[in-house]
Amino acid sequence: KLLVNNCYGHVAGRLVSLLHSIHLGPRTVWIAVAGETVNDQKHVLGGDTPLSFAGQEYAIEMCKLINERETLSRSAAGVTTAHRAMVLAGTLKRYDMMAEELSKEAGGRKRKVLHIQRLNELCAGSLDSLSYDQMKAKYPNEFKARLADKLHYRYPGVGGESYTDVIMRLQETVLLLEQLRNDVIVVCDRAVCRVLIGYFHGTDLPELPYMEVKGGVIEFKRNHSGFAVTHLPVAAGRATCSAGPGTIAESQSEEMKNLSLEESQEARRVTIWC
Repeated sequence: KLLVNNCYGHVAGRLVSLLHSIHLGPRTVWIAVAGETVNDQKHVLGGDTPLSFAGQEYAIEMCKLINERETLSRSAAGVTTAHRAMVLAGTLKRYDMMAEELSKEAGGRKRKVLHIQRLNELCAGSLDSLSYDQMKAKYPNEFKARLADKLHYRYPGVGGESYTDVIMRLQETVLLLEQLRNDVIVVCDRAVCRVLIGYFHGTDLPELPYMEVKGGVIEFKRNHSGFAVTHLPVAAGRATCSAGPGTIAESQSEEMKNLSLEESQEARRVTIWC
């Protein structure tokens, strides 16, 4: 039971909403990193292209993996009639394709799918659909500014966002995840994944944009002290490799990774602001 008295203001209101949402009921949250897209193959940031062939293979294998984990979770809990985990996903084509694969019937039951726009990836504004090299060549100041402060830097143009913007728009999603009594699958890209993992891990804000996110599924299983975390790799296909300035992607060569790291460190030292 939660009693509230004389709590006023925006921050207090948000804290009270969160405290009202949290419960200790057993459940599992699976955060599934999206599969590779056609733009990923072209090393282009953002856009709304469908999954590539490797991305579709990844989605199929990921679905099998989650089904297996869900079955194991039910068996361990001694549950035989529980509803299948609901799917939360963004509104872009890649999320729709992932959710469609996850919602296929198994055991005569289909998953419920809820598409939420606020689960879409961080928007690069007017720099959307540019490659890493194009962004560096055409917009060097913007490129350096994001390297210098990845947390607060907001992409220019209509819809451009920063990590702090993504954190704000995911507040309601976090409340929803805390309120749900059943298992849930969240399909998202790396920036949204970092914010959600950062919440469950209690990651400090300055560190959040630099968290390493590997392809696969991150499983959060509720226990008496919080959530137990397990990373589950997907054996087939490829996950998204989309990476803006300041992010080191798995698909980059060692030379590019070293260059990105050196540029990021230099930018933070110089602290260039646009």
